[in-house]
Amino acid sequence: MARHPSSSHALRLTTLAALVAASALLANGCSGSSEAPPGKGTARAAQALETPKNPLVRPATKHPSGAPLTRIMVALSGTYAPEGKLTDAEVIVQRQRIADAQARIIALLGAALDKPDAKSTARVTQRYTAVPGLALELTPDALAKLQSSSDVGQLLDDGLVPATLMQTTGPSPTATDARRANLLPEGPRGRGQVVAVLDTGVDRNHPFLGTERFVAGACFSSGSWGGFPESGLCPGGHTRELSDEAGENCSSAIDGCRHGTHVAGIIGGFEDTNGNGHLDADDRAGVAPDASFVAVQVFHSMNVAAVCEAVGRSAPCTLANDSDIIAGLDHVETLSKRHSIAAVNLSLGGGWFNDQRTCDTLFWLTKWAVDDLFSKDVATVVASANEATVGTTPFVAGVGQPACISGVVSVGNIRDNGTINPTSQSAPFLTLLAPGTSVRSSVPGTGFASFSGTSMAAPHVAGTFALMRERRAQTGAPVAIASMVGALRASGRPVRDARNGVTTPALDVPLALGMPFVALTGPETATATSPNPLTLDYALERRGVPGPFEVRVTVETSGRGTLTVTPQGNPVAGNAATLQITPSLDAMGTFVVHVRGVAGIADVIGADTTIEVNPAQPLVSGFAPTSGPPTTLVAVDGGGFSSLTRVRFGNGPLVGGSVISPSRMMVRVPLGGLTGWVQAVNGTRVANSASVFTVTTAPAIASVSPRYAPEGASIVVNGANFSPDTQVRMGAVPVVDLSIESTELLRFRIPTGATGALRITTSSGSATSTMTVGYPAPTLTSFAPTVGHSGQTITIVGSGFFGSPMVRFGAVRSTVSFVSSTSMRVLVPANVPDSANLVVTTPGGSVTSVGRFQTDR
Repeated sequence: MARHPSSSHALRLTTLAALVAASALLANGCSGSSEAPPGKGTARAAQALETPKNPLVRPATKHPSGAPLTRIMVALSGTYAPEGKLTDAEVIVQRQRIADAQARIIALLGAALDKPDAKSTARVTQRYTAVPGLALELTPDALAKLQSSSDVGQLLDDGLVPATLMQTTGPSPTATDARRANLLPEGPRGRGQVVAVLDTGVDRNHPFLGTERFVAGACFSSGSWGGFPESGLCPGGHTRELSDEAGENCSSAIDGCRHGTHVAGIIGGFEDTNGNGHLDADDRAGVAPDASFVAVQVFHSMNVAAVCEAVGRSAPCTLANDSDIIAGLDHVETLSKRHSIAAVNLSLGGGWFNDQRTCDTLFWLTKWAVDDLFSKDVATVVASANEATVGTTPFVAGVGQPACISGVVSVGNIRDNGTINPTSQSAPFLTLLAPGTSVRSSVPGTGFASFSGTSMAAPHVAGTFALMRERRAQTGAPVAIASMVGALRASGRPVRDARNGVTTPALDVPLALGMPFVALTGPETATATSPNPLTLDYALERRGVPGPFEVRVTVETSGRGTLTVTPQGNPVAGNAATLQITPSLDAMGTFVVHVRGVAGIADVIGADTTIEVNPAQPLVSGFAPTSGPPTTLVAVDGGGFSSLTRVRFGNGPLVGGSVISPSRMMVRVPLGGLTGWVQAVNGTRVANSASVFTVTTAPAIASVSPRYAPEGASIVVNGANFSPDTQVRMGAVPVVDLSIESTELLRFRIPTGATGALRITTSSGSATSTMTVGYPAPTLTSFAPTVGHSGQTITIVGSGFFGSPMVRFGAVRSTVSFVSSTSMRVLVPANVPDSANLVVTTPGGSVTSVGRFQTDR
């Protein structure tokens, strides 16, 4: 993760330096030995005042009394030896000496353990078992008292470091196989070995990892005195917790908590997709898919936005205290007697350091913890950090801490194409380079994501130590760290860093293990233009794997359409393959081509090529017809057409069409089409025709009156776009006496033999409607009131009331005062019978009411 130091974020320890006037003691000389601290003083404070090598500054905190609080680590006075050099009895004696000295300091200060109250002036943030020291947060008075203790050998600043994650590169369709070793199925998989992950915790329930593979868990996470601005993340708010659950990943609400699960997946994730029990080309796998894990959560929550911004995150974010990291290393050392721990992975760190002796002095307690593990053949693998692009010449300033400490295996980030990632920090003593760019691995839950940074490079090496320990146990080769590091460096391909001239070997696991090797390499990315074919070349590298080579290809996409992959000259035996990639007409977006294969008996864990398919530049060379109303079907000729192509007439709307071929498509003129160029559009790529398409306007019918009329009747049509050449037919028969009175009005008479299908046609198109020739038979549904007297109005409801209908009460005719097609109002006649049916007569016939009208006289 890139950081951007400024004067406000530069490490300032002047308060600590003033409180402890001991920096002059450094002039007496500081040894890099881990067996005894250099002497009382604030070594890191004095060094930091010379040059700000760490841009993180801890927010100021205060005691309930208002006194400022300082976080420090105490290196105990006296001489101690790494436990790997001691007998079991001597280990017990040394640990007791450490515990006794810690107890005397705690008693001297009256320091609270874990959770302080307002009366305490000091609290213990971490207390170590094998490391000769402890960590404290205390007031100036308590710090002065501490100086008087003969048990204090050196005071060290308890600094902050971030995870060495450069960036999140986003998801892709499948997980990139982190097992870059490409070993044969019978090769080592880390069986019987354990890798400790000191990070933001690990999701043990992720299917890529599996709960049963976790042999222990712990949390060392000390926040501020009152819990703000830094909050510890251990269960129950404690600064330390030893349990399987304590190693779980921290909350997703805190920026950075996905980190540890991703790192663990690179080390040893495994998903047996076909259930055959061994690693093959179809499986997702980390470097050591049979290794076990110790999950140690060493990060806490930083709740200050400015500090989180300094590490490229938003608040709250994850940061780790040096003291908590040391506590994690100390705990792993105590576990090494019960478990075969191959390596500890530290994908964290910060600052720029290019002198290991100075670094060993400044971070003496970390150095002790590393050496203690080293003495027990446990490798401490540390990311080199990602700040090489920060500042003026930072890439020559060195690696971050704790990668700068002698005895660690420091790892930089190399890309798949063999070049060093520009953000990766470097130094002459950098141990190895490993893949760390766009590595896809597990994240909390069930998913996967691609991250970049030296955080991703380090776990490749940590997992490799598990493979080497298993392999060397089989062959009887030494498992001493120096021997294994020597083998890794000797077998790695030398890569020269052009920025500072430093040459560092790149990880080559099969060669270091002396195992057969097969790897298929090819382009990581490519760009295609639909529907043009693309040719990609792949090469097979093999060592000790004879026999034929056969390519297998699958394609996954988050875009649309398909890719057709055709091997060109795919060899039955050989070391190369050429693939022709042909996008479909509708292909656009991101496609991942998984190129796998078989070489001899070995499944080849091969190459993934991400192909971005873009639409072609279209061309409009012509079209026919050249004019017509909306809905006209137009053949557009040109090139670059696909199902993604859209066409616009004039400034009208974009519409799709039917693609006959990349050079022809059929498109209907939309209702909103306008006279103008015919324009073809592929995404942002546009092409216009050389000539103009004329959109003509078809006639429209608004109303026909009357809707019911017999042959010979006069009809009036209202509408639009009527022209002198207008023709009108009813069915197949032309109308009679057609009169075009305006563009919106015409009249005619219904011809003999007409039907109700009315069609009006002009040179620009046609419009249709229906009417009824003749009159329908009337119906009488009801009338009301049914009882009344002469002169009263009666309402009749029914249908077919056309052509001046006549109404009779029995034989007596009534007067009609209102009529529509479905209702009438009539007056009861003067001489209406006492009881009579109503009879309605129209040109379409007569109908008699069911009920009878009764007079009320």
